[in-house]
Amino acid sequence: MKSLTSKVALNTLVQTVGKVMVVATSVTTISLLTRYLGEEGFGEYTTTMTYLGFFGIVVDLGMYLIVVRELARDKKEGEKYLNNAFGLRLILGLLILALAPLLAYLVFPYSSVVDLAIAIGAVSFWFINLNQIVVSLFQVNLHMWKLVVGEVLGRLAILGLTYFFVLQNGDLLSFIWANVVGNVVLFGVSYLFAVRYIKLVPKFDWKIWKVILVETLPLAVVVLLNRIYFNIDTIFLSVFKSQEEVGIYGLPYKVLDILISFPSIFAGLVFPTLAKHGLGKLSELRRVYQKSFDFMMLTSLPMLVGLVMLADPIIRLLGGKEGFSDSVLILQILSVAVLFVFFSTLSNNLVIAVKMQKKLMTISLVSVVINLALNIWLIPKYSYWAASSITVLTEFIVMIMSGVFVWGYVKVLPNLKMTMKVVPSVVIMGLVLYWLSSWNLFLLVIVGGAIYVMMMFFLGGISREMIMNVIGKDSKKITN
Repeated sequence: MKSLTSKVALNTLVQTVGKVMVVATSVTTISLLTRYLGEEGFGEYTTTMTYLGFFGIVVDLGMYLIVVRELARDKKEGEKYLNNAFGLRLILGLLILALAPLLAYLVFPYSSVVDLAIAIGAVSFWFINLNQIVVSLFQVNLHMWKLVVGEVLGRLAILGLTYFFVLQNGDLLSFIWANVVGNVVLFGVSYLFAVRYIKLVPKFDWKIWKVILVETLPLAVVVLLNRIYFNIDTIFLSVFKSQEEVGIYGLPYKVLDILISFPSIFAGLVFPTLAKHGLGKLSELRRVYQKSFDFMMLTSLPMLVGLVMLADPIIRLLGGKEGFSDSVLILQILSVAVLFVFFSTLSNNLVIAVKMQKKLMTISLVSVVINLALNIWLIPKYSYWAASSITVLTEFIVMIMSGVFVWGYVKVLPNLKMTMKVVPSVVIMGLVLYWLSSWNLFLLVIVGGAIYVMMMFFLGGISREMIMNVIGKDSKKITN
C-alpha cells in the first residue's frame, strides 16, 4: 500500500504530465492567436479574458479550499458543503457574470467587439467556476488524473476550434466561442467522473450557505485582492494605452500565468494534509511544510533560470518572427516573479490550513495599495515596462510578508539545506543554456533539464530513495 508521500508525489507527477500536455496545447493555441490576430487583436483577446477573470474571482469566493478542508476532515459533512457550494456558485455565477458585460459597456472605453466578446466569454468563466468545485472531490481522494483528462480534452477542443476558425478567417468572437466550448467539455468530463463518488446535485440550504459565506468571506477578499494586484496592470494598460501594448505585455504574461499554475497544483495536493495537521501536532505540520518547501525550491529556481535564458526563443515560438520584440525582455523581468509566487502560494495555503485566513487580508491589502498606486503613477508614463517591474515588486512583498506571518504565527521556519544544492545546479544549467543558445528551443529544454537533474543527483539533492518513493516502491526491498 502506497504511503501518503508516495500518493502525493504520484498525483503531482500525473498532474505535471497533464499540465505539460495542457501547456503544449495552450502554447499552440496562443501561437495561432498571436500570428493570426497580431499585437492589437491579441491585445483585445487578452483584455477580454483578464477583465472576466476579476468577475470569476468574485464568483469563486474562496469556496474551493474550504470545501477541500471539510472533505479532508469529515467526508459525510464535507459532501454537504460540496453540494451546497455547488448550488451557491451556480446562482452567484449567473448573477455576477451577467453584470460583467453590462459594466464593461457602461464604464470602460472598449470597442463594441470587446464588449460583445466579454458577454460571450462570461459563459466560459461560469463553467470554469462550476468545475473548480467539482475538482475538490478529486483532490481529497488524490485522483487528480481525472481532472487531467478533463483539462486535456477541454484544451484540445479549444485548440481544434481555434485552428478551424483561423482557416475560416474567423474574428475575435469566434475564438471566444472556442473557449466556451472547451470549458463546457472540461466541466462535463469532471462531472461524469465526480458522480461516481457521490450524488452530485446543487443544494440550496441557506443555513449551510450562511456558514460557507461567513467562513469564506475573509478568503474571498484575499483572493479578490490578489487578483487585483496580479491582473490590474493589464486593465490599466487597456484603459491608458493601446490594445497593441496590451498584446505585447499579454503574451509574456500568458507564459507567467501558465507557469504559476504549477505551484498551485502541488500546494493544492498538499493542502488536505496541511489541513489535517493544522490544528494538531506542530511537529507534523513542520515536517509537511519542510517537504513542500524543498519541492518548491527544486522546481522554482530552475524554472526562473530557464525562463531568463530561453525568453527569446520562447517569444519567437509564440509570437512569430515579426512583432512582440519587446515581449522578450518583459518575459525575463516577469520570470523573477515566478520564484516569489511559488513560496507565497505555499505560505498562504499553510495559513488557511490553520484557520487564520483573516490574517491574509492585511498582506493582500498592503500589496494592492502599493500595486495600484505604482500602476496609476507609472503605467501612463512607462507602459508595459512599469507593469512588469511592479508585478515583480508586488510578488516579492507578498512573499516576504506571508513568510514572516508563517514564522510569527505558526512558528514554522524552513531550513535551506536543499537550497544549497539547487543553487549550484541551476548555475551550471544556466551556463550550459547560454553556451548552447543557438540550438533549437525544445533541445535546450531537454538538455537543460537533464543537466539540472544530473547535478542534483550528484550533489545529493535528488536521491534514489526519492525516485523510488515517487513510483511507490520500497527502496529497501529493491536493494535486497
